[in-house]
Amino acid sequence: MRISTIVAVFNYERFVGEAIESVLMQTRKVDEVIVVNDGSTDGTATVLAGFEKHIRIVSLSCTRFC
Repeated sequence: MRISTIVAVFNYERFVGEAIESVLMQTRKVDEVIVVNDGSTDGTATVLAGFEKHIRIVSLSCTRFC
């Protein structure tokens, strides 16, 4: 059985690193971690870049309400 974790984030630079670390530290290791950055305009992308070796990043551009 494969286990995937998907984390959606929008402008949560302050918390996203801790959330990813929590997923990566689970007793049962996940097979993949996918983080969807939904057009964040803060430093979220920079935090995610620090985890590039451990996660897959999907970046969506902000097309509405920005």
